[in-house]
Amino acid sequence: MTFFRFMTAMLVGMVILMPSGAQVPIQDDTLTLQIVLQGFNDAVTVEVDPLNNVYVLDRLQGTITKWSPGGKAQVFGGRGSIGGQFESPSDLDATTGFLFLIADTGNGRIQRLGSDLVFLESLAPDERGSVSGRGAIDHQFEAGRGNLSVSFSPIALSSSPDGRVFAVDRSGSAIYEWTSNRQQVNRLSLGVNQRFQPTDLDVFGNSMFITDDSRNRVIVADLFGNELMSFGEEVLHHPLALQVNQRFIVVLDGDRLVFFNRQGNLVRIASIPSRDAPTDFYIRGSAIYLTDRNNLYVSR
Repeated sequence: MTFFRFMTAMLVGMVILMPSGAQVPIQDDTLTLQIVLQGFNDAVTVEVDPLNNVYVLDRLQGTITKWSPGGKAQVFGGRGSIGGQFESPSDLDATTGFLFLIADTGNGRIQRLGSDLVFLESLAPDERGSVSGRGAIDHQFEAGRGNLSVSFSPIALSSSPDGRVFAVDRSGSAIYEWTSNRQQVNRLSLGVNQRFQPTDLDVFGNSMFITDDSRNRVIVADLFGNELMSFGEEVLHHPLALQVNQRFIVVLDGDRLVFFNRQGNLVRIASIPSRDAPTDFYIRGSAIYLTDRNNLYVSR
């Protein structure tokens, strides 16, 4: 990490797009970004834990930066292949605040870290043959720790409230599910011979949500991999990341945030003027955390 400093910037141009298609300007269409954390080389993910610590994953440096509510920045990790090091990591899950999941893409594994970001274990599938299963489960694997017999390049992951881990592979052919005890891995296929270009994954309640850049849509499936619906084809242009809550499904689509309700209907579009293309976002209450390759922006 090179350096960090604070500055003030402006995020302007937000509009609401009603379902009828008529644009209605927000009364205050300017957001002030009060804090910018600089010094990243390739920031690809931002996450916030329940204590409001912010985590930024730098793909090029292989590092995790933890930024506390008090403004203290700590850097963990680095490039490498041993536990606690990463090669081209692409996603981070900090849902619980005491267990962290990292999609260590370049090393073909998922890493579990403890509350102080200390390495606990690696997760990767080792194939031992196919079995029949419920829903769209088409293979089951032993929970491997290395020496993979399965090509695995996780690019996005998420965890369920009961401790299961879900990861989507770069190939777009399947989603992998680790059971809560991490002793078994199920491969979930979304439809027969269906391939997609996944960019992000979020598990909320009993459903998983996946952004598909090949068809500019959001796929919704149950936790067995059965596709429930898809939406967004007529609205999205380059879906990169998403976040789901009780009311909305929010998608980072190029230089804008697109809000859908839980039924997949368009509710709002928020433009993001930026010197560089946004890479990820996280909404916590009234705060929006946003990254581009070099900076972390916070709007409150």
